[in-house]
Amino acid sequence: MQYLRFIIFLCLIPLYVNSATIDPSLSADSLYKKGISYLDRANRHPQKALEHLIIASDKGHIHSSYLLYLLYTNGIGTTIDKRKAKEYLVIAANKKHPDALHTLGHNYAAGIGVTKDTKQATSLFRLAAKAGHKHAKFDYSIRLIRGDGVTKNVPLAEKWMLKSAHDNNPMAQKKIAYWYRGGYEGIEKNQKKSHYWFKRAFDNFEIAATKKNASAQFEYAYMLSNGYGTKQNKAKAAKIYQALAKNNHAAAQFWLGQMYASGEAVTKDMNKAKELTLKSAAQNFRPALTVKQQAGW
Repeated sequence: MQYLRFIIFLCLIPLYVNSATIDPSLSADSLYKKGISYLDRANRHPQKALEHLIIASDKGHIHSSYLLYLLYTNGIGTTIDKRKAKEYLVIAANKKHPDALHTLGHNYAAGIGVTKDTKQATSLFRLAAKAGHKHAKFDYSIRLIRGDGVTKNVPLAEKWMLKSAHDNNPMAQKKIAYWYRGGYEGIEKNQKKSHYWFKRAFDNFEIAATKKNASAQFEYAYMLSNGYGTKQNKAKAAKIYQALAKNNHAAAQFWLGQMYASGEAVTKDMNKAKELTLKSAAQNFRPALTVKQQAGW
């Protein structure tokens, strides 16, 4: 969303809400737009933004409520206040704000600021998915196919994963391609559909990778390495893994380590393989932990 732009570069300014300086006749939407304007680089004043957004939220503006959650979470225009952040997140979620529902769902899934509750997490993902949130569609699908907090339902999982894939979510495109390729959980195998979705995912990851998105760069390299949606190119994948591994990317460290162990696209070197695997394992990357245990490292 447009209002996420400010998170990185805004400075911390103590809160002092002086609602007397704000025209009470302004509509909630006008207050929200005014608040957003104070988060723009050219007109930066996060304290005034907070003042306007608080009043807009009080008037029922759900986007203001969710934005206040972000401000209090990151200490923008105020000090970090997890209690207030949670309050505004719940307000927005209760009014069916898709991002708020999705975020709160992850909080319940991981037990962040709330008691861990798998069923509640899944319920929130479902609500966010129905509200059109493409990442929630992915998360809800995963819950359905695993029977995590909900009765297992493979056809419905396939349906929601396809919805997310059609929303141009590359992670969903890659996932549904896997499912069609192997006939996962009884889903009918379809190599044509699998290739189509792998190609869509690869193209999207390739674009995102050029924007220095580390996650996308990894996915792009992984698909290159395995020839998913593109011609296999392990040498190019290895170079990308190496750059990511230097920045402590756990998955890249692991797969680069596997290349050193097998001698694929790099000179075989078990010392480097072990070093990279242990670095990845130190970040609790599950495949690395498994290899570490099996190797007795």
